[in-house]
Amino acid sequence: MKRTFIFKAVCAAMAVASLAACKKDDPVTPGEDGTQGGGSAQYTLLATPLTVNFSWSDPAPQDVTVTTNAPDGFTVGETPEWFTATVSGNKVTLAPKPNEGDKRTYTLTISAEGANSVTIVVNQAAKGEIHESLKGEKYIVWQLDQTSTEYLGDKIILSLGDNGNDKKFFIWDSNNNGTGGMAFDAGTSEGPNFYGNQGYMGLVVGSIGWSGAGYVYSDEAGLNNAIPEFQQILDDKGEGWYFHAAVKGTPGVGSNFLLSNIDDSKSYLVSWDSYKMSLSEWAEIEIPMTTVLATGWTGPAMNTNNMIVRSSTKQGDVVQYDALFIYKKVTE
Repeated sequence: MKRTFIFKAVCAAMAVASLAACKKDDPVTPGEDGTQGGGSAQYTLLATPLTVNFSWSDPAPQDVTVTTNAPDGFTVGETPEWFTATVSGNKVTLAPKPNEGDKRTYTLTISAEGANSVTIVVNQAAKGEIHESLKGEKYIVWQLDQTSTEYLGDKIILSLGDNGNDKKFFIWDSNNNGTGGMAFDAGTSEGPNFYGNQGYMGLVVGSIGWSGAGYVYSDEAGLNNAIPEFQQILDDKGEGWYFHAAVKGTPGVGSNFLLSNIDDSKSYLVSWDSYKMSLSEWAEIEIPMTTVLATGWTGPAMNTNNMIVRSSTKQGDVVQYDALFIYKKVTE
């Protein structure tokens, strides 16, 4: 307490000569890029992400995380009529309206007294603008949001997502009879998916020391027959067909997809870690089916897992995926 009193007294005496001397017990680190709180600013102000992209229809809100050591916190500048910015703690939630016109772009300013301001570029796609992966002609789908599903319509020749009937998504348990611990727990699916819409698969690794789940398409006759829609890929020798997915989650934990073969041999593994995994950004996976067929893959069978999702052995690791399908691109 004595040292503090002396320091305050000295600071008061030196206030006119050097206000900065009073701040030496509260140092400020400049921003790493020299633009967010860097330079000669007294305090730092950082935000992530610096660019936010929205779909034109059914846009899901997105958060910008703000950190600052400015004593009075931060403020958010004016917004246009097409989106709102709501502050809660260190989060700024951006929520746009559906877009009925051309592409929208706006630069949102976040400020803090004594710090360099930060600008966030907010984009929204033009009405009708869609991702290249939704411009194909045929789709076999495991996971896709409702808006995109409705857009594709009858281009979806087979949907293998859980329908509560003959198509199921099973999270595996420790003793395979429904009473053991589960390989995955339900995770969050809040915020935008890969296309900027709402809805994706969110899982968290459970407590049993391994993880796994699978999609199963049941045959009423109980036979392990080939799923006929996959024959189109084989007939085309994979030409023009692509495996597609978007992934997000804990990096470096071995998350993967496994495309099952009809006899469970030579199944094709897709490692997420090969695609710059992160907890904050969607990573797109696209693999030519010619590459898959070259490994000996002949398509999955009914009454067994046709697509497998696996991850780590560590409880709490995050597994999120979206836009999981095989599709044929339009031939020009």
